[in-house]
Amino acid sequence: MKQFQFEYDSAESFTEKLAGFRNSCDSTGMKPKLFQVYSEVLDAGVIHEVCGVIERFFPETPYLGCSTSGNIIDCRLSRDITVVCTVFELSSTKMRFFQYDLSKEPVEQITKAIVEETGKNPWVNAHVR
Repeated sequence: MKQFQFEYDSAESFTEKLAGFRNSCDSTGMKPKLFQVYSEVLDAGVIHEVCGVIERFFPETPYLGCSTSGNIIDCRLSRDITVVCTVFELSSTKMRFFQYDLSKEPVEQITKAIVEETGKNPWVNAHVR
């Protein structure tokens, strides 16, 4: 597994960074598997811009995000938004994402659904709670 970190300054500079990263991926055969967006910024418009750039250059790659309080790159505090791309060396690596609303379903029901889904997919080696 390799991770590549990007600081988001603006849509323009992030576009340049991801364009270069895509070219690098194309030339080396790397297939990005997951983007994670960590943001201190809660402005939906800004987050939409970040996600739009990811979708433009890597339309088949899933992404997810969360709010943070302090992002670190290279042992220093980074800008307010950090994007991390995880690339798995094995092309056979698979992921599936599910979203559950704890205000609508009891924990027991969600846990049961996760266990059932895990049983349907013998390739699952681990899951996160």
